[in-house]
Amino acid sequence: MVSIFTIKNHGPITVFKMGRSILGRTLYPVHSYLIGSLLVDTGARVAGRALAGALNDYCLDTIVNTHYHEDHTGNNWLFTTRPGIKILVHPGSLPYLADPRLIGMQLYRRITWGVPGPSLGTPIGRELKTESHTFQVIHTPGHTRDHICLYEPSKGWLFTGDLFCSEKVTHFTPEEDFAATMSSLAKVAALNVDTVFCSLRGIIPGGRRALERKMEYWDNLREQVLELRRRGFRPDQIRKELLGSEGTLNFVSRGHFSKQRLIDSILKTTSAENTL
Repeated sequence: MVSIFTIKNHGPITVFKMGRSILGRTLYPVHSYLIGSLLVDTGARVAGRALAGALNDYCLDTIVNTHYHEDHTGNNWLFTTRPGIKILVHPGSLPYLADPRLIGMQLYRRITWGVPGPSLGTPIGRELKTESHTFQVIHTPGHTRDHICLYEPSKGWLFTGDLFCSEKVTHFTPEEDFAATMSSLAKVAALNVDTVFCSLRGIIPGGRRALERKMEYWDNLREQVLELRRRGFRPDQIRKELLGSEGTLNFVSRGHFSKQRLIDSILKTTSAENTL
């Protein structure tokens, strides 16, 4: 298993891709984005040395973490002793930055991304101004409660952290919330988004339509889940009928990241709606 780190430019944005690779296959890469002096997410600690070296060539004064997970805050600690650099986060992220043990990382996460060192953050406001851009800060819970996106309306840029990830997401962790994620997707899909800058997938042109396609896929999946539930299918039967058997991700994560958790979150949302 080896660490990977690549750099490319997308107009004025520098894209850092990092992670670990085994037998030539990258395991869940993560992207960080540098816009002028602003860095969106610090990525995975397994590539920390490479990121720190690359950023020596740039003037960095602000870091924004889209949420507290280890593949987004993994290298915060590298910048805690550099003068003039502030780390901005949703207030809900602060305890996890100060004490990464609160993240409660499973073994597969430690191996894939590494464990962050402690860092100190400052609550972010509703707007972030840099030397060249003004970003709207949008609270987008669902993946985590503290999740935020950055939107630059004059460019149509949307930095989505882990809100997007793929048009056809089929796996969830225990903390993910289907209803909250759908609500957050609707919020950002209503914006004039030209390009999505995704933590997992990288740069996605036609960003607004990609967000809409993700919502359409999940809307359709939700309707199928509810129909099978009305027909008396058990949750595990629904998962097998619609998404198939659990695969490698479920096995490696020991059930933490699974198709069943997505189905269960959809059913939980429906049950809550029915009790209102």
